[in-house]
Formats: sequence, C-alpha cells, structure tokens
Amino acid sequence: MKSMLEELKDVKIKKHTVTSIEYDCKSEEKEDEVFDQVHNIVTNHLDDFAKITFDVEAIKGAGLITETPVIITNQDDFQADVEGDLPRDIKRGDVLMTATRTK
Repeated sequence: MKSMLEELKDVKIKKHTVTSIEYDCKSEEKEDEVFDQVHNIVTNHLDDFAKITFDVEAIKGAGLITETPVIITNQDDFQADVEGDLPRDIKRGDVLMTATRTK
C-alpha cells in the first residue's frame, strides 16, 4: 500500500508542496473531481497523521486559553455551518462544521 503522500503526489494535476499540497484546477468540474480524490486519499490515511497529546488541565491551570479558532478563507465559494452549540469540547471524529459549495 502506498503512503498518503505518495498517493497525493499521483493526483494528475499541476501542484506544488509547501506545508500543504495545493492543486491548480482550471475548471470547476475538475475542482470537484480533485477534491473527491484527495478527500478519499486523506480519509484512507487518517492514522498516518501525527498525534499530538497535551495535558489540558495543566494548560488551563497555567491560565492559558484552550480554544482554537477556525478561519474559513474561501467563504465566497463555500457556506460553512456550525454543527451544535459552541463553545464545546470536540473529540476526534466529531463534526464541528459542514461546508457546502455555493459556486
């Protein structure tokens, strides 16, 4: 089985890698196809992601904030809807929000 990175590199479209992989799609039809392909690859390799652990009580005890902001940079193309009430504790696999393509 190929690694996630090997599979992502096999996606047949112009791309460049920084701290992320960005795909340069020339048409909306191709965007959906590439998104689905990348989504499936990442979903199949969730266990390959680094796992970060921390002591949340120690962080809170030090008076630090334990909330993480989520920034949506392409909101002209997607409608993001928060699932449930915030703030709340989120665990791996919980749905925080859903994004629907508007264009």
